[in-house]
Amino acid sequence: YADLGKKMIPRIKPAQAKDAIEALHSMNLITKNDAGLYRPCDAVLTTGDEVQSMFVTQFQMEMIDHAKVAIEHTKPDERDVSGVTFSISRQKFALLKNELVDFRKRLIQIAVDDELKPDVVVRCNLQLFPLTQTEQNNVSH
Repeated sequence: YADLGKKMIPRIKPAQAKDAIEALHSMNLITKNDAGLYRPCDAVLTTGDEVQSMFVTQFQMEMIDHAKVAIEHTKPDERDVSGVTFSISRQKFALLKNELVDFRKRLIQIAVDDELKPDVVVRCNLQLFPLTQTEQNNVSH
């Protein structure tokens, strides 16, 4: 578990790696092969469209925190962090959400179709949210 912990960004302790492996195995996200090595059950892990479970929400927030760390600690040629801010109608906002769904599906297909041996685990966070309030989206803080 020490080697696995050293490969993680940020690095984790061997005990944390062991706990993570046990959790992933108990959730049937990884399986042990004949050689005794753990492998993913699926090539891609996705939450699907607008999953609202507390577990998934917490996971997504942790992945956003990982993105923050990547900005500071991952070389620019090994990551892509970008954003755009603009005004748009509510109708076009719905269209943008659909475009993100389609884009996520294309990313998944690229990963599934990869004929080379995977050598890195990556995460792509996609967020689209209003920065201003309208009558339809009064957000409470």
